[in-house]
Amino acid sequence: MSDTPFTVLHVCLGNICRSPMAERLLVARFAERLAAVDPTMDPAALLRCTSVGTGGWHVGNPMSAGSARQLALRGASSIGFEARPLSQVTLAESDLILTATAGQRREIEHREPAVAGRTFPLLQFGRLACEVGPSMQLPSTVRQRGVALAAKVAELAARQRSVAGDDLTDPYGCGDELFSQVADEIDDALVPLVAVLAAASAPA
Repeated sequence: MSDTPFTVLHVCLGNICRSPMAERLLVARFAERLAAVDPTMDPAALLRCTSVGTGGWHVGNPMSAGSARQLALRGASSIGFEARPLSQVTLAESDLILTATAGQRREIEHREPAVAGRTFPLLQFGRLACEVGPSMQLPSTVRQRGVALAAKVAELAARQRSVAGDDLTDPYGCGDELFSQVADEIDDALVPLVAVLAAASAPA
């Protein structure tokens, strides 16, 4: 029997720019890495990514055109995306919550204190995961690896201050140059997470 999926929730303000890019880029990068490791495995059965916005202004809308263009340039899909509000999800069901800003992390933790140890600004998570990921003893399943990485990052985050650069700039209403910059930052921040999750074949 396969492992239950590792669940990641991405959060930004309106759920049409930053969190959709993070959601779809993580899906794409994990699928690419897993295919190289074990092409017989189904990435959708091992990783579940969703995203929401803390505000409800864009509920039901597709992601912004700027985000969709950046995903297409990076081999990821924007098809079928619809913005959702934070109120539609149960935070405790997510194994890892990655926010666009530290302020959004605080909002999540205020709503559901129990998820404080698995909620991080995405750029902070990526930065700290680079420090702890390579030295980890990896569990056998994808979900166990993700949970273990989040726990290690939480330990490190408790001893280190967040930095101003850990907030992703909101590109809403801006041109492709800023969307490209933000997409690059997201893509880079996801590298250590993908490396840990798809480090080896998942068990059957």
